[in-house]
Amino acid sequence: MNNVLKTLVLLLALAGSAIGCAEPAPTINVGIYYPQVPPYMYKSDTTNTVRGVIPELLNQFFSANHIHVNYIEDNRQRAELKLYDGEIGMMVLAEKWSKHPEKALYSSAVITHRDFIYTMQPQKLQALDALKNSTICLRRHYVYTGLTEALDSGRLLRLDTDSEFDQMNMLVNGRCDFAYLNEHVAQWLKLHQFADAELYRSDYVVDETGMTLALSLQWQSLLPKLNIFLQQAKESGLTETLLQQHINGSVASQ
Repeated sequence: MNNVLKTLVLLLALAGSAIGCAEPAPTINVGIYYPQVPPYMYKSDTTNTVRGVIPELLNQFFSANHIHVNYIEDNRQRAELKLYDGEIGMMVLAEKWSKHPEKALYSSAVITHRDFIYTMQPQKLQALDALKNSTICLRRHYVYTGLTEALDSGRLLRLDTDSEFDQMNMLVNGRCDFAYLNEHVAQWLKLHQFADAELYRSDYVVDETGMTLALSLQWQSLLPKLNIFLQQAKESGLTETLLQQHINGSVASQ
């Protein structure tokens, strides 16, 4: 065997050894709440895959950074506890809604949304501090900072539901006076599930929140890259394009 061939064989052997010794791509568990409706994160009726603005952005980000992603369905409360324990590496969670914000890290805002009060009875809509002796449908295990005083004082009675669809359904069927929803979810529900309902929205914003991703502490090194990606997605128009696609598209067609 001549020297050139010996050198080539040696290089191939070293390359194969390096590939064999390379560490496998890490896997991150991402919490997704259930049940859930578009546009942020949900399961397709036809393919049973996780869809929505958040998963589609994250899939691009993780692919570019050679990280496998595993979506885990859970309710809001359990998912947060798993985040603190490191069992879940990431989930949608605002710092102001966290029970223990010091146990997690928070990204910049993926999307900013406004929260409103919705009703079927426009005569009942008043300023928030004037609402009283009324029921309001909310999501179970969710913290609503914009309603804290109204709920704590008893002026509004909280009726917990398992999903935004249930909130709207209870409202339409007269089981609560108001429903508290963010504008994007309410828009999808009205367009695809409650097209015939005469809904009225408060003329004031109760709360405005930047939807952020909470990371467990063990993924701290990922946060700067994630924030750069989210900013680029905003500036390029990708985030807004995905948002409108998932608001206007039905679950069955996606």
